[in-house]
Amino acid sequence: MLTAEIMENGQIVVSGNTVSDSVKHEKIRFMFPDSWKNYQKTAVFGFEDTKVSVVLSPENSLCTGENECYIPFEVINSPGFTVSVFGSQGDSLATSARGEVRVIKSGYEEGDTPLEPTPSEYQQITEIVSEAKQTAQSLRNDADNGLFKGEKGDKGEKGEKGDSGELTKIDANTFYSNTLVGKVSGKVVTFEDVSPLQHKLRIKLSNKNLFDKSAEWTLGGTWLTELMPMISIYVGEGTTVTFSSTKQYKLGELGGGVIYALPVKDLNALDKLQQIQQELAPYLYSDNSTMPIKQSITLTSEDGYVSLLSTDKTVWKAFSENLQVELGEVATDYVAYGDFSGVSLKKYGKNLFDKTISISNPNFVSVGSGYRACSIYVGKGTTVTVSLFEKHETGSGLGYFYVTNGKKGAGKGFWLYHDTTEALCNKSATFESSDGYISLVFTGNVEAFENLAKELQVEIGSVATEYEEYRKPIISPVNCDGEVDVVIDNQNFITLIAGVPDINLSCEYNKDINKIIEKIYKSLGI
Repeated sequence: MLTAEIMENGQIVVSGNTVSDSVKHEKIRFMFPDSWKNYQKTAVFGFEDTKVSVVLSPENSLCTGENECYIPFEVINSPGFTVSVFGSQGDSLATSARGEVRVIKSGYEEGDTPLEPTPSEYQQITEIVSEAKQTAQSLRNDADNGLFKGEKGDKGEKGEKGDSGELTKIDANTFYSNTLVGKVSGKVVTFEDVSPLQHKLRIKLSNKNLFDKSAEWTLGGTWLTELMPMISIYVGEGTTVTFSSTKQYKLGELGGGVIYALPVKDLNALDKLQQIQQELAPYLYSDNSTMPIKQSITLTSEDGYVSLLSTDKTVWKAFSENLQVELGEVATDYVAYGDFSGVSLKKYGKNLFDKTISISNPNFVSVGSGYRACSIYVGKGTTVTVSLFEKHETGSGLGYFYVTNGKKGAGKGFWLYHDTTEALCNKSATFESSDGYISLVFTGNVEAFENLAKELQVEIGSVATEYEEYRKPIISPVNCDGEVDVVIDNQNFITLIAGVPDINLSCEYNKDINKIIEKIYKSLGI
């Protein structure tokens, strides 16, 4: 049996090795520090592009004891696999680094019978929830049959009798609501698979510049006997990021050393570094004439993180004074990483349009020729869909209604309604905001507009979905470190927008297990 000890700082120490081609035979036991107590834990195993997760729960058939499980056979391949763990409890998330496990090639040769794959994490959760339901129902039946009946006590006040009923979806979420943690990031974030249980969203705000030069760097590992300072930034898997310096340094100007930008986090960075060096890819700074220096580098995150790494602490300190890391493919003007005093966060539902706002309201501004426009902030580059859910008959004098991809009616226009030309009437329009805003532009009388706006929806995304009434935003203050906790209630869809433009959001939340299972069932045609 292998053992894996997780340290307080998240490092992991794995003892032992194994032989390839074992199926439901090799086990691994995890030992956690006291700080992980009461966390719902999941182990993640990886080999090349294959990743298999095992939920560490007594109800999971893949587990053989407390914090002990079979190693999925898919990853037990020579020369070795990786293992890590994460744990969640309420709004708290604990993670570990990845440990390496050596695998010795066996003498076994595969037959023709294919093996059943290790159940996915979702299938494991389904099994766990099913087991929990059966256990709870069994206990309820035993209680109803008087199995737990003890000596008669003093008579208490009579209360109302409740329904025994089956275990509900809410109950199921209660048992394992922290098993799945969702992460979303962007200038505007939306999600609809949130757990109905009340919990806190963990939200971190950052301005355009994601790089905090005051943050403590970690040791990236040993390379040419030097310990390399390193900082990793979470941006979301597949997110494109640009690194740039306001000052173009000459070769060797800061001294001996190299500054790297990498599309991965922590231990993976060293593998990626070797690849970059072999390919002689561009660097942010170098003292080596064979390594081309660039004012900016754009790359896409492979695992949700990007990292900055240097071979020299002195070089790192000097270079980081003028460094900017930002979302997108273009290096823009430098903005210092600052505090967020006075910034607020707004939590909406799906629909961002408040139909109670009349066109006589100051939010509607005149844009010439009798047109009035109301601008809604959605974030630069955000895809938005605007829909009318009632078909309106054309009729002269009712006015024109369209939307634009810019503030105050600027930019490209998309027709929704034309009072005389039916070909210009569209149920919905999808487009990308050019400056962070979209505008509703209208000409006509108040009554005509209010009629059109009865079921008007503005939503983030490229698909018109079922209409939802506008929910007045809940506004939460942000502390000076750019952090805010928002308590969610039983909402199906949540949209988060910062109170000022050019603020990036990174949010963690508890997923709704039932919705995840439903999605899996749907994909399987069940």
